[in-house]
Amino acid sequence: MQKLQQLVKNEEGQTLVEYALIIAIIGVALAGALTLLKDKISDTFTAAGAQMPAGTTTP
Repeated sequence: MQKLQQLVKNEEGQTLVEYALIIAIIGVALAGALTLLKDKISDTFTAAGAQMPAGTTTP
C-alpha cells in the first residue's frame, strides 16, 4: 500500500508533461490561425510583389 501512495505522490516528470501540453496547444493555435489567415497573407505578399519593379534583384 505504501508503494502505491509513493507512486501517486511522485511528481517527477510532471513539469515535462506540462511543457509538452503547452507546446502542443500553441502549435494547434498557430496552425489554426495560419489556416484562417492564409488568404490574407497570400494577398499581402502578392500585392507587395506587384509593386516591385520587374527585374529587381537583391545583392
